[in-house]
Amino acid sequence: MFFVGCNLRCPYCYNHAVVHGDIPQEELLSLADLEAFFQKRHKVLSGFVASGGEALLSPLLPRALEMAKDFGLATKLDTNGTLPEKLISLFENDETRPDYLAVDVKTSPKRYDSLLGQGYGEKILATLDFLKALDVDSYEIRTVLVPTMVDSREITEIGESVSKDANWFLAQFRAENCLNPQFNDLIPYDEAKLQSLADLAKTKVPNARLR
Repeated sequence: MFFVGCNLRCPYCYNHAVVHGDIPQEELLSLADLEAFFQKRHKVLSGFVASGGEALLSPLLPRALEMAKDFGLATKLDTNGTLPEKLISLFENDETRPDYLAVDVKTSPKRYDSLLGQGYGEKILATLDFLKALDVDSYEIRTVLVPTMVDSREITEIGESVSKDANWFLAQFRAENCLNPQFNDLIPYDEAKLQSLADLAKTKVPNARLR
């Protein structure tokens, strides 16, 4: 389920309508709609993923996670990691605690404020510190290898900020339908560069790998 709205405007984001909330009213779901869907489909589903946008912005998220658990579904949350207080509040209640968490780390925490907004560097660091207290098999870190935003320096600094036991997945950047049209003209890293960044990441976090 994609929750509408996001507090970031990542230049390479492809999910424009969800980020801006530009969704036709008839395509929006209420909690009642979600419950009816679970009621109909829970016997053939194995899990529920809350994504976005940024799902943590929605006041409906805790109840949606709770409802999914009531129907016996595993739960996963995708988040940009810049709302640590809201994230931690979910984990304080077993009924809303996601079974699995995927946290996007966009660039080095040191560059967040200049690239994504003032104060976000401190927020992402708080989230990464919180993750260190979790079982490493209950979450993953994800980084898209976007030229101008992630290179050797950023990989090194991210690697020094996350748990050494973390599962860290690196992904190729796609210059398609980017929120900032200038990023559509960026040339993605070639295979050799991707592998070199993955190898560098492994020196910091052994479970780092390309996805």
